[in-house]
Amino acid sequence: MDSVTRWLGNLSFGDPILWLVAAVSFGIVLAFMLMSRKPVAQTYIIVPPDPDLPTDGSPPPIARYDERRKSIRREGMPTPLTIFDVNAKGKTYTYEAYVLDRSSGGIKVAIDKPIPVGTFLDVRPTNAPDTFDKVSLIVRSCRETQDYFVLGCEFEKPLDISQLLMFG
Repeated sequence: MDSVTRWLGNLSFGDPILWLVAAVSFGIVLAFMLMSRKPVAQTYIIVPPDPDLPTDGSPPPIARYDERRKSIRREGMPTPLTIFDVNAKGKTYTYEAYVLDRSSGGIKVAIDKPIPVGTFLDVRPTNAPDTFDKVSLIVRSCRETQDYFVLGCEFEKPLDISQLLMFG
């Protein structure tokens, strides 16, 4: 212990070895701090203005607590989905899509064409057995991403667990 005290007593702030050791130690700590940082993915969603909101600069109304999402979303492997869209003339169009996430109240779907909000769709998982009935959805949101459109859909009526599991 006496030798360490003598060695520390002989050090001065003008000693270049002391400054070199301090700089290298600081560099090592800084390098570890920078390497351990997790990258933050930045996602920007552009939402069109709501025509029902006031334009006088007042804040938008706050959603009540009981109007918030009541079920937890689950992400997973995209599940292939067949969408049946019946137009006003009774003609049925079929689209291929993928379920991106799901909850007991609805699903988020990736599709290659936009579908208007408020449209009623019938969907069926592509890998479902032939006895699986089509499920009715209401399109609640549609936004464009880089290569496809994302639909936020709500089930028209609650599904039982066996039906929900077919969506992934």
